[in-house]
Amino acid sequence: MIQDWISWNCQQLGLPIPHLLQFKDHACTCDRFAIDEYDDHLHSCTQHAGATTGAHEHILTAVQRLLNQSGYATERKNVPHSRRMKKADLHVKDFRLEGIHIRDVIDVTLRGEFHGSCIDPARNGEASYADHNGAIDAAVKAKLDNYQHDYSEHNFLFLPAVMTTSRRISGDFLRLLYILAHRQAANFFTRMGIPDPSSKAW
Repeated sequence: MIQDWISWNCQQLGLPIPHLLQFKDHACTCDRFAIDEYDDHLHSCTQHAGATTGAHEHILTAVQRLLNQSGYATERKNVPHSRRMKKADLHVKDFRLEGIHIRDVIDVTLRGEFHGSCIDPARNGEASYADHNGAIDAAVKAKLDNYQHDYSEHNFLFLPAVMTTSRRISGDFLRLLYILAHRQAANFFTRMGIPDPSSKAW
């Protein structure tokens, strides 16, 4: 759909989304924030289940695809529960780093970096946190507080995969993506008959 294509490209470039301009500063149905032309609020509004679910599903599917393409088996339906019966989004089976087997579970979240005010639309687009890493740090902390201890007791490594509406990525999530990219590159060179590529090839 042409609107989706325009929306995606504008978001990547940080430009206002044309078909949202007519709704700029209109009150969101959550009655807390105003709609902005960059789609930051709509991406993370809890009242727009379709929007937040879609964004969450998009990130989760991309992570699962990268893991599968890197040779790791994954499970979404039967993810192990923590002690308090909480459940992460994705179970990575037989995950290995430097030959060490790791029981790994991943939970995805999307956090908004900006907010606004229905009462005072001029505040629309204000940063949610004074620190530029505030949104990511808060989301990571919330996930670790809710999951890490319980999963650790069952010998699972818990990884919060956090992104923001500005497409920023948490450090641990970024490191996982690097590991997967490296694994894909290594598999590619192995298939090409180059088991030990030079530094230039990387």
